[in-house]
Amino acid sequence: FVPAFVCWGMWAGYGAVRLMRRAAVTSTLPALGALAALLPAILNWNAVDRRRDPVASEARLAATRILDSAPPGAIVLARGDNETYPIWYMQEVERMRRDVTVVVMPLLPAKWYRAELQRRYALLPHDAVETWKGAGPTLAAICTRAAELRRPVMPAGASPDTTSQTVCETRVR
Repeated sequence: FVPAFVCWGMWAGYGAVRLMRRAAVTSTLPALGALAALLPAILNWNAVDRRRDPVASEARLAATRILDSAPPGAIVLARGDNETYPIWYMQEVERMRRDVTVVVMPLLPAKWYRAELQRRYALLPHDAVETWKGAGPTLAAICTRAAELRRPVMPAGASPDTTSQTVCETRVR
């Protein structure tokens, strides 16, 4: 995306300069050029302004809901960045519910991530780290180890009455 955005920016800048050279008087050229460059930001300000609620606190509230609904020592299965980063922020910066472990399911195919789950939390056996057997068997191994450690497993955003057995049976299939 970065090269495409840079290319688009260069073409937009080139077009704005050409347009201003054709249409403007030389004394007003810098002011009109600056206005043309800032016009997209000015027109889109309401769409990108994230300083006001509810948008400003949406991620924080979602992470708080997930952590508050997790039982003590839970393993939360996160589906991606929108769940993971707010939870990590709440745990690391605000020191909230550090007993909860977040497992990022899209990262499970990465050997380094499985190794971290084994090293930090003892959630995977050695063979599940070394060889990728698929999401189902890996989640089954996490569920098995969680049961041995007496740690509940829940998907991010699940209701508090969701049991580890229900989650693990559903995820393993």
